[in-house]
Amino acid sequence: MASQLPDHLQRAVRLGVTVFIACVVGYGIVAPEAGIYDEYPDEIAQAAKWSAITAVVVSAPVIGKVAQTGFERILGTIIGGWLGYGTFMVGRLFWNETFDGLVLSVAAFLVAASHVVIGYKLSLENSTKLYALTFLLVTFGSHDPEGALTLTITRISGIVSGVVLSLITAVLIFPKSATEEALANMRKSLESLTKLNKAAWQHGALYKVVRHAEDGGAAGPGKQASNGYWRLPSDEDADAGEEGKFKSEAERQAWYEEQCETLLMDTYNSLIKVADFMPAAKSEIYIGMCCGHMSFLPGIPWLQLGRWRLPEKDMQHLATSVRKMARLLWALHLTFQEGFGEDMMAMLKQQYPSRLMPQLVQASQGALQDLLEAFPNSAVVPSTNLHSFLTAVEGLIRISDYQRRRMLSHMRHFRRLRPSNSRKLHTIVVQAQARNALNGSSNFSAQTSPAASERFVSPRTNSLQPFFSTKSELGPVDGSELASPLLSYNRSGGDAAVGSPSRTSQTRRDQPHRPNGTSRAVEGESPSLDFAVMEKPEEEHVAVIAADVENVEPAASYQQPRSEAAAVTGATAASDQPSAASSGVTAEETSSAPEKMSAMASTSFGSAVSGTSPADAFNRLPEGLKIEIMRSTDLHSTPSLILNQEANSLGGTGMSITLPRVNSSELILFPDSEEGHVSMVRWCSFQFLVEEMAEELQEMHQIMSVLLKKLPTAKL
Repeated sequence: MASQLPDHLQRAVRLGVTVFIACVVGYGIVAPEAGIYDEYPDEIAQAAKWSAITAVVVSAPVIGKVAQTGFERILGTIIGGWLGYGTFMVGRLFWNETFDGLVLSVAAFLVAASHVVIGYKLSLENSTKLYALTFLLVTFGSHDPEGALTLTITRISGIVSGVVLSLITAVLIFPKSATEEALANMRKSLESLTKLNKAAWQHGALYKVVRHAEDGGAAGPGKQASNGYWRLPSDEDADAGEEGKFKSEAERQAWYEEQCETLLMDTYNSLIKVADFMPAAKSEIYIGMCCGHMSFLPGIPWLQLGRWRLPEKDMQHLATSVRKMARLLWALHLTFQEGFGEDMMAMLKQQYPSRLMPQLVQASQGALQDLLEAFPNSAVVPSTNLHSFLTAVEGLIRISDYQRRRMLSHMRHFRRLRPSNSRKLHTIVVQAQARNALNGSSNFSAQTSPAASERFVSPRTNSLQPFFSTKSELGPVDGSELASPLLSYNRSGGDAAVGSPSRTSQTRRDQPHRPNGTSRAVEGESPSLDFAVMEKPEEEHVAVIAADVENVEPAASYQQPRSEAAAVTGATAASDQPSAASSGVTAEETSSAPEKMSAMASTSFGSAVSGTSPADAFNRLPEGLKIEIMRSTDLHSTPSLILNQEANSLGGTGMSITLPRVNSSELILFPDSEEGHVSMVRWCSFQFLVEEMAEELQEMHQIMSVLLKKLPTAKL
């Protein structure tokens, strides 16, 4: 019953008892009017009055704050009292009554000025205030040496007794320590952070995807599933009970906007309270556990040797980490609001596993929930959800990088020259038909495209057959702005040197010969080049188009470099070698030579799209992560995101991600509009934010693991 009283009522009872004891001793037991205690009754009553006043002044909700304020008042009172008494006696000995007041006034000026300077330098504001106040009371409140001494002793004894009485009642009546309050407010900040993470992911389009994935799970709302993930609360939960009142999606988003802002401020306010209680925790002496709570005695703030105290630096590091995480979640919430719409969800649905986004939500929620439940009474923090989130983020980044390079590889084969009527440099543009294909509206597929043998040669051979011809179905309409013959290759391999301009392009005849710089021109690294010629088809480029057509043999398996550095080194060596056309090497001799990976990517796109070797597609994956690319017929029987139950060396379970197989010609890109550009920026921002969240969660996990080992509750 007593522990259920509000904090302000507990403090009221404690202060009332303290004042009652001081007053009953001075005016009830001693009772100078009744004559019960004849020796110094007035002085004792005066001291009791100062004691009651002191109890009101030093009253605080926690033991550490009472001890800190009380000891500072005792120090200032003792110094100021005896200094005032000494000043009074010196004035009486060396000056007469005429000049005594002037001398004491000069001394008062020095004391008043010095208390400000000393308090600022030593950070003892309470002590210096009492030092100046007591000095003035003793110096100007006495008329004779005996009265000055009595006043000094009465003042000091009243202040000391009031502080001691306040400390006794603070320990015995509703004790509350600054250490426990700092830990409790840190836990509140973690709780608000967990709720903020839940609310930040409640964006309209994303919410539907996550909720649809969660509805198929086996775990109940707000409960932990068998795989260790925490589900978001459903509409029936207490926190989500307001959702039934929403009449539209706009009202729902406005409500979550307000919730996110409120939770963000709650997190910050809790951390501010942690910072306020940390100095007071230095004035507490830990003595052990009692009834499930830590027990403390008042301590002197300046004596810290030989006793345990709250790890201040570790608490500050944890508070900083929580504050950073809160800012990241707020930025994530704004990113969802400004750039995640139905078009974004369509792109995610096509190019990413359907369970990847729900996995990020559940794993992040589970990781924060683990931190919340472990603090401050556990010895260790569970790491299953943390490893799941780190693995999911790694999978997201790997898949995003793969899709980006896949699109760039596909787009490079639709780049061509546009003849200009002026003498300006020619520009590289994307064919209109190819642009529609990349936007998902083209019929460029296995059914409508030319036969595979007419479009490309299998990467198993090394022929110089062109990708496109001037009669390709992909070309623009005659007479249009983009109408111009596509650059073609000489099948015999002995025509113009690589890098020479096209006959149809209106390049000036005085244009100097350019070295092999096609890739630089295509990628825009060398804007001075006014032509772009496709070199010998790179095998991974052939493979990505070959995979779009049914009944095509998968690309040949290549010697995968052991690292990114090896891939770049190999590509550099390959670029330094002369081409077949310029060096006179025949196609047959070239086909027998070992192939080198392109500098564009160290990924075998052929194996990536055909699903024969996922490890080659995504380089060396971290332990516990497995990415597979399967055909659409295989996806019906295989989950798109599952957990391997076998534990790895990191202590967590592995993750298998099944990436849907999509034809390159049907890839959905962001539209070339203001909304599309905003969505692209927001998608990149989202990837950056989840990477930062992963790093911050990992750092928070490490900080808390160290902190829990230093807390008494972690050792008992």
